[in-house]
Amino acid sequence: MASSILLVDGDRAQRALTEQALASAGLFYVAVESGGAALNLAGERRFDLVITSSSLRDTDPRRLAE
Repeated sequence: MASSILLVDGDRAQRALTEQALASAGLFYVAVESGGAALNLAGERRFDLVITSSSLRDTDPRRLAE
């Protein structure tokens, strides 16, 4: 089974840049723009890696590691 990555970043330009890098490396990822959306997804499925901005407006990024 392929590894899965959750990308969380409210900055559209930064998220797009990171998405481009992940896609060009052939990695499977899901991108969302808020911590709330990330927490909802994490409740539905397991991710092997979370890449997040340290300045999410709606969620403390440390909660995503729980």
